[in-house]
Amino acid sequence: MPSDAPTIAPRPPASVRAHTARIASGAPLLTLGDVAELLNISKRTCERLLSSGKLPAPDVRLSARLLRWRPATLERFVASGGGGR
Repeated sequence: MPSDAPTIAPRPPASVRAHTARIASGAPLLTLGDVAELLNISKRTCERLLSSGKLPAPDVRLSARLLRWRPATLERFVASGGGGR
């Protein structure tokens, strides 16, 4: 087999793909932990709000566990009253 045969590059790890998504959008994307910190609640409470539909859906879903929000999405959420109680 010739040495100049194309090789298949391995898929980059999720952290690299997430970083690439962040760079491509031009604005930083927020993780679930970032959202929790912004809203001053726990990550678990964020998960509950998300599953109940009270937290806006993530703008980017890289996988079932890798969720990302644009800051503008959360700004609109907070400006609208934050989902109510």
